[in-house]
Amino acid sequence: MTFGHTSARRSGAGLRIMLGLAAFVVVVAGVHAAAPVVVPVLAAIFLATITVPPIAMLSSRGVPTWAAAAIVLLVMLAVLVGGTWALAGTARDFTADMSRYQQAIADQVTQLSNSMRAHGMSELADRLPELLNTSLIFQAAGNMAAGIASLAKDLFFVLVATLFILAEVATLPAKVRAAFGSDAGREGRLRGVVHAMQRYIFLKTQTSALTAILVFFLLLAFGVPYALALSLLAFGLNFVPIVGSIIAAVPPLLLVLVDGAPGEALGLGIGYAAINVGIGNFVEPRLFGKSLGLSPLVVFLSLVVWGWILGPVGMFLSVPLTMFVKILVDEVDDLRWIGILLGSSAAVRAEPLSTAEDAERPT
Repeated sequence: MTFGHTSARRSGAGLRIMLGLAAFVVVVAGVHAAAPVVVPVLAAIFLATITVPPIAMLSSRGVPTWAAAAIVLLVMLAVLVGGTWALAGTARDFTADMSRYQQAIADQVTQLSNSMRAHGMSELADRLPELLNTSLIFQAAGNMAAGIASLAKDLFFVLVATLFILAEVATLPAKVRAAFGSDAGREGRLRGVVHAMQRYIFLKTQTSALTAILVFFLLLAFGVPYALALSLLAFGLNFVPIVGSIIAAVPPLLLVLVDGAPGEALGLGIGYAAINVGIGNFVEPRLFGKSLGLSPLVVFLSLVVWGWILGPVGMFLSVPLTMFVKILVDEVDDLRWIGILLGSSAAVRAEPLSTAEDAERPT
C-alpha cells in the first residue's frame, strides 16, 4: 500500500514537472515574439532600478522627491545623449574610412595567401579569401550601428516609462500588501531581491566605468583611432558576462592589424587581457562577494537564453533577469528545485543519497 502511494506521488510530481516545462516553453515563445515591446519596458525597469538609490540619497538631504527624480533623469539623459553623439560621430568617421580599411585588409589577405603558397599550402591559400570574408566583418559593424540607432529611437519612450515607474515606486509596497496580503517574510525577501539587483547593477556600473577609463588610456598609448567610442563600447559590453570583454577587444585589434602593426596588436591584446583579468578576477570578486548566488554555468547559459529571447539587450540584462527568476521560483514549493539548480554550489547543502532513499523506502 505504501509502495502504491509512493508511485502515485512520483507520478504526480512528474506530471507537474511536465506541465511546468510546457508552460515555460509557452511563456518563452510569447516573450520572444513580443521582444520589440518587452525590450523597451525592461530597459525602463533597468533604468528605474539604478535611479532609485540616487533619488533616495538626494531626498534624504532635503531635496523634494520630484526634484530629485528630475535631476537624476536629466543627468541620465545627458549621459545617454552624449554617448549616442560620440558613437554617431565615430560611425560617420568610420564610414568615411571604410573603403581604406577594406583595401588594407584585402592587401594583407593577399600577402598572407602568397606566403602560404610559397610554403606549399596552395589549397588553403586559395580558400583563405573565402575564410577571411571581410564583408561579414563590416556587415556585423553595420548591424551593430543599426541596433544603436534602434535604441536611440526608443530612448524617449524608455525615459517616459522610467518616469512613470518611479512615480509608482512609493505606492508599490502598499499595492503588494493589498493584493497578496501582509507577509513580513515575503516583503523582506522582495526587498532583498530589489536590493541585490540594485547592488549588482550599481557595482557593475562602477567596474564597467573603471574598465572604460583604463581602456581609453590604453588606446591613447597605442595611438588607436576612435579611442572614445571604443572605450564606451568596452563600458557597455562589460555588462555582458563572460564574452563581453572579449568582443570589446576585437575592433581595436583589427584596427591595429589593418595598419600593419602585428607587434602593437600583440601589446594591445596583452593590455586588454591585463585589464579584464585584473578587474574580473580581483576587483569584482571583492566587490560582489557571493551576492549573485548563481552558478557560473547558469550565468553562461542565461547569456545565451536571454540573448535569444530578447536580442542584444537580453545579453546585457541576463544576470539581473536570471536573479529575478531564481527568486521567483524560490517562492514556489514545486519550483524550488529550479532555484537550487540555478544557485551556486556554495549555497547547496547536499544530503547523502542514502537519506533520500531511506525516506521513500516502504516501512
